[in-house]
Amino acid sequence: MKNKRLCLLIGLLFSFFFRPLFCAVLTEPVLQTATKIASIAPKIIRVKLDATGANNGTSWQNAYKELTDALANAEAGDQIWITGDRYYPTRGTDRSASFILKSGVAIYGRFEGTENSLQERTFRVAVTTQLSGDIGRVSDSTDNSYHVVRGENISNVLLENIRILDGNANGASLDDKKGAGLYLSFSGNAVYNIDCRFVLIDRCTANTEGGAAYISCKREADCRFNFYATSFDHSRANLGGSLFWDLDKGKCSIQTTYFSGCRYSEARESGGGVYIRNAQKSRFEWRNADSNSEVFSIQDCKSIVKGGGLYLVSSDSSMAKFNWKQASGLGIESNQSVNGGGVYIESLNGAENNLSFEGLQLEANVASGNDCKGGVFSNNAISGKSILQFYNCRRFFVNSLINNPLLIGKGTVIYN
Repeated sequence: MKNKRLCLLIGLLFSFFFRPLFCAVLTEPVLQTATKIASIAPKIIRVKLDATGANNGTSWQNAYKELTDALANAEAGDQIWITGDRYYPTRGTDRSASFILKSGVAIYGRFEGTENSLQERTFRVAVTTQLSGDIGRVSDSTDNSYHVVRGENISNVLLENIRILDGNANGASLDDKKGAGLYLSFSGNAVYNIDCRFVLIDRCTANTEGGAAYISCKREADCRFNFYATSFDHSRANLGGSLFWDLDKGKCSIQTTYFSGCRYSEARESGGGVYIRNAQKSRFEWRNADSNSEVFSIQDCKSIVKGGGLYLVSSDSSMAKFNWKQASGLGIESNQSVNGGGVYIESLNGAENNLSFEGLQLEANVASGNDCKGGVFSNNAISGKSILQFYNCRRFFVNSLINNPLLIGKGTVIYN
């Protein structure tokens, strides 16, 4: 009994004299952590074309009038809210001017200028946030920006409810001939995450590669893209009318989680919709998030030489992997070229292409050449190889060229 009382007395003395100090030691880091968590709540920077206040982005009244100012003052973790107006990378005539993306900054469009949360947006059709390269003379494309939006080695970037248009990449330098709407380049041993939701890039022209967008992943870069309801339309280039993916000792993975695609674009050579250059031990993968979502669609595109819809070339021990699981009736449709109206695939110098299409609708693609197929053409040269698998494809053989819809070559398996 005495021992119990002694233990109880010692416990009470410890609680009275040492517990406050003990708790203070424990709670100080917790309080610091809580303070840090509170401090990283996103700062909202507002942009409104007709704002009349202090032009500092702190409220709709004091919003920045130019998106370029908001981007210049944004830091990682910030959100930029933009009203449904048309913005330009410069009010002058400098064609090298672009909207420069920053790591960790999320850009949201389609605000009316009264909202206090993202959820308050009504998304009326008339409210559209446009980033336009139509600088200089209005409606004169010859003096438009070379690249409307640019980013280099950026990560954790979100573009949401934005339209990018009217870029014209016809400059003197090699870079200024590519990616008129969106120009992104990544290099170095790092992971880069880009998320595009409800983004439309259209009415853009590039002299060489990627009319709507040029994306480069090189020198060990690990590029990861998510497309949600994102489209690349009505654009032109020599290679890749809508999209050009350029890999060289890099890795790129693309995920689509809702219908996205390329439409009504044109290549003066190859890849009317999408051109993928996969070189120097690179790895490329394109898939949709799950079998119930709609996948990337390529429709109504054309090229003069190869691949009206999609052109893929892999070389030098590279590997390309597609895993397209199509949930709806959309797919690779109504594209045209001289060779491979829908898809043209090349494997060179030991490269491997492993393409799996499930539930794809490959329809109404046209090839006008004498011996090149309307649906899919696979050309394996110099020890390259392609493994093509088609599962449950709908209307697969409704592709035109003198009753030869598909080149059925070595390594091609069809499950219908």
